[in-house]
Amino acid sequence: MVSDGGCGFCSSDKTIVTVAATAGFGQLRAFVSDSVTASVLGAGASTGSVATAQFNDVLTFPNLATSALLRVTMTVSGSSSGNVGHATLSAQVNVGVGLGECDIQAFSGTCTTTVAVSPGGSAYLAGQFTVSANALVPVSTTGADDVTLNYQNGKGKKVFGAQFALAVVDGRGHPLRGVVIVAASGTTYPTK
Repeated sequence: MVSDGGCGFCSSDKTIVTVAATAGFGQLRAFVSDSVTASVLGAGASTGSVATAQFNDVLTFPNLATSALLRVTMTVSGSSSGNVGHATLSAQVNVGVGLGECDIQAFSGTCTTTVAVSPGGSAYLAGQFTVSANALVPVSTTGADDVTLNYQNGKGKKVFGAQFALAVVDGRGHPLRGVVIVAASGTTYPTK
């Protein structure tokens, strides 16, 4: 889902909004950029935009021989510029329909959650990533405001956005060798 808030109470000279979101299994990316200019005192200008990407998958463990834990690690990275005081970022992972969750409400970070899995069982995996930006020139002033959140396009080998990695581990957090994770989507998730 990608939405553009458009120009609020505006009598602006210039409003520019760019929004993009890309969803892939295990990888969510988003980009928003808002810019407004107001040259008439008392008019003010604002604009806002939101970009959301999400995925849902079901995981099975066909050769799991004993009860274990599924560890899901979500990492968020990207860049921001301008007046980020009017910007927000939210990334969530949900495993097993509310059994294991972690949230990142910052411009970068990592979180990990685990849920119990057993032979013959399955686990639901969902990820959501939302970035929003608002550019604002108050009614009492003139000037320009801009904000950009780039969680889509990294430079070189740098990958931006929310990335998801999986591992089947024992009770002490050690990976169980040879255990295969099969995703209904056909995705081979990175391991960590």
